[in-house]
Amino acid sequence: MIDAPKFPLTVQYSDGEAEVVESEEDACCQLEWLDSDDPENPVNVTDCEGRRVRLKIVALQITVCELQQ
Repeated sequence: MIDAPKFPLTVQYSDGEAEVVESEEDACCQLEWLDSDDPENPVNVTDCEGRRVRLKIVALQITVCELQQ
């Protein structure tokens, strides 16, 4: 079984701003569009245990939410 990210997640933007999302629903509502792998808009996403997370949200839908290898 693959270990999944544990909420809350912290999203750290390149400008130093950070945002905490408490659940999958909050992530969709608060972030709307986000791709943690986008080199043009880098963000660092970590779960509550400090593990790196790949997160992609497209039009309010989570398409990727997994621990980064």
